[in-house]
Amino acid sequence: VRPLIIERNIKSKYIFSGSMFRGLDMKMVVAPDNTMQKSSILKGDILVVSRQNTARNGEIVVAIINNEYRVLRLYKEYNYYKLVSDSNAVEPVYARGVVLLGKVIGVIRTNV
Repeated sequence: VRPLIIERNIKSKYIFSGSMFRGLDMKMVVAPDNTMQKSSILKGDILVVSRQNTARNGEIVVAIINNEYRVLRLYKEYNYYKLVSDSNAVEPVYARGVVLLGKVIGVIRTNV
């Protein structure tokens, strides 16, 4: 699964108020699965992502892991990162270096 970056693979257009995300460098990606369901992120939802390469412990991020993008919570532990889903069925990912697409700052529900 590769990141579905809206400017490259336009499926829909969304218009936001100019003040809604003022000053942020944003991307929009489609949630690839239901692993963050307890955080109200469902497969197919459009995630508004603030492009940044850092995040605080516990924030939901879009990370590139093994050339796939994943939506997970990020935790810094000792000299590595721990990326955790809301699903107990998915094992945490441990990595020394993490490539972040950014932090999730909004969710647009697509399946209502």
